[in-house]
Amino acid sequence: METKSEYLEISAAQGAGGKHTVAGLAYGGGKMRLFGWSHPVVVDLSGMTVPESVPLLANHENHTLGRVGLVRAKIADGHLAISGEIVAGGELADAIVAQGKAGADWQLSIGAEVEAAELVQQGKRKVNGVEHDAPFYHVTKSTLREVSVVAVGADASTHMKVTAKLELKGKSIMEPENKGTGNGGQGTETPATPATPAAATAAAKPAETPNAATPAATPKTVAAAATVEKPAEPMPDAKAIAAEAVKAERDRVTMIKSVCGGEFPEIEAKAISEGWDRNTVNEAVLKAYREKQPTTTPPGIAVKKSGMDAKALEAALSLRAGIDGDSLAKEMGEETVEAAMKESDMPLAGVLAECMRLEGMAVPRTFDNASIKAAFSTVSLPGILSNVAQKKLLQAYRAQPIIATRLCTSADLSDFKENERFRLTDIGDLKPVGADGEIKEGGVSEEKAVNQLDTYAKKFCLTRKMIINDDLGAFLKVPAAMGNRAARLVDQLFFTRLLANPTMSDGKPLFSTNHKNLLSGANSALSADS
Repeated sequence: METKSEYLEISAAQGAGGKHTVAGLAYGGGKMRLFGWSHPVVVDLSGMTVPESVPLLANHENHTLGRVGLVRAKIADGHLAISGEIVAGGELADAIVAQGKAGADWQLSIGAEVEAAELVQQGKRKVNGVEHDAPFYHVTKSTLREVSVVAVGADASTHMKVTAKLELKGKSIMEPENKGTGNGGQGTETPATPATPAAATAAAKPAETPNAATPAATPKTVAAAATVEKPAEPMPDAKAIAAEAVKAERDRVTMIKSVCGGEFPEIEAKAISEGWDRNTVNEAVLKAYREKQPTTTPPGIAVKKSGMDAKALEAALSLRAGIDGDSLAKEMGEETVEAAMKESDMPLAGVLAECMRLEGMAVPRTFDNASIKAAFSTVSLPGILSNVAQKKLLQAYRAQPIIATRLCTSADLSDFKENERFRLTDIGDLKPVGADGEIKEGGVSEEKAVNQLDTYAKKFCLTRKMIINDDLGAFLKVPAAMGNRAARLVDQLFFTRLLANPTMSDGKPLFSTNHKNLLSGANSALSADS
């Protein structure tokens, strides 16, 4: 197979339009070195989609000034050829034409959208009629987007020659001088040797011979008023155009059916009737496919923490205080508790030093009063000790049985003012249903009580001796005892009010004969038998 090089030929047409026609070989089917690809790239022209018209750019510059013309591309014999016009009149277009006329070598470069590619790692593969040695990327499917005029193309072995020519009709613009001969004073015009193929076309016509009766005149340069015409465009072949349109439509329908794969008949019918392109069909199918998929929770990625932070220190001190690890994991997270288990035996002095280190303080080698003051000046240490003490207090509170909560219902109050609480209670016992199925009517009564919030507290401290002696147990005995006392306080407050026999909303004491809950007399005395 003959190897061709990318070239560009510019024809300058003078006259009304003043446009320059271009023709050239945009891609020869060989390997290209492209930025971002680790190996050479070979574009398979058999899998390339070529639009009806392609923009001609200058050096792949994708902006309005970078577009210099419009060309038509055609694939033949493993090559991509283009033909069209330079329609722009800007600086870039004028520079391309001017340098081409001056004899500059130009090259062409293609810009394509890669839709499918594979890496050939071993052996050889025949692409575009030529066998290429591995490794290289084989672009199996692509769409031509633009063709650019460049100084150096992607393939270093290619060469492009730009030629400027004038297609003239009649005499040349500058005719050669008429040189007289000795034959009766008659002269014959001798055409000059053409410097370009275009000039050869103009000079191929025989020179006109002057009338023999005309006396010889002094030779001089005559400027002929040449008429420059644009090349006549060939008449379009209606049958060929119709055949190409039918083939393009069949290819489009085949593409749509291939993308839909029989799974999306509605999209397939709509795409065929409305003339969708590949990108539109792909987007519609992808959207429909995503809607069909069930919603699943993406797998979580667990990242283990490295080192100790304030939460891990709190968890370590809580584990040492005897707080259950499962409850800590629910509150602080399994990762935090797992990291804290390694430091669950950390002494109090170590906790203080670690808090200083977390906040960027210098940790002295000796542990003294200054170290204790510095540690308690941090933000994390007071919070850690307070949280651990509260956890120990709550653990002791929950371990203590409370009778009041079994006899009373709990409620929420928004402030410390006296609040009236109301409840509805039924009157009387259940009645049997009669033989006729009649159900006796019952009644309800409204009861009111007054409640008021109050706060009970006691503070304690971690002494210097406890810290130096690492006596965490002595420190935590105080919140544990306070938790037990808090549970007992609930019962104390409840029974104090209950035994005071308070007056209810009906003006009667809680325990009274009216409420049928008072037993008096000798039979009411408690004894061993009762």
